[in-house]
Amino acid sequence: MCDLEFIFYLRSRLTCLVKDRTFKSKRRETLYMIFSKPVTYAIRSLLFLSIQERKEYLLGTTIASSIGIPSPYLVKILGTLTSAGILQAVRGPGGGFQMSMRPEEVSLKAIVELFDGVHLTTQCLLGLGKCDESNSCPVHDRWKESRDHIDAFLSGTTIETLRTLLRDNPDKCFNGVLDRSLISV
Repeated sequence: MCDLEFIFYLRSRLTCLVKDRTFKSKRRETLYMIFSKPVTYAIRSLLFLSIQERKEYLLGTTIASSIGIPSPYLVKILGTLTSAGILQAVRGPGGGFQMSMRPEEVSLKAIVELFDGVHLTTQCLLGLGKCDESNSCPVHDRWKESRDHIDAFLSGTTIETLRTLLRDNPDKCFNGVLDRSLISV
């Protein structure tokens, strides 16, 4: 298997691992999407909530329209984040969602595990069940190095890390989806 074939195979296995079996119309989007839409939407919404200057409750519809995510879908994601204790929700007038944890306490790994239930650092790339040093698959050694890098990245990257990157690079606001005037970090 040549390197290009391996990359496509790896991408397809990662996609299956995160339960995203949809086909995208744009080839570039397909190649680079590793995590499910709920994970990416959760990250975007947490980032949006973390950059709000006034720590007030925001409606799910407000968050959705601000970052370009379908409202009914996002409200379910926000509910999951609330159940996990990452967000706080209040019903009624003046209610909505706000961060209950500090942005530096929320790692990308926690979000991935919350929504996808996948542990990229423990699963066999080929889906062969138990795969460790004593019982390894043909690509175990090669995948182990990449897997360790992914785990380190997810564990070491928090919403605060992303918030800082956004502050330092305001022109990269969700590819134009997030209005730069909303950034007040």
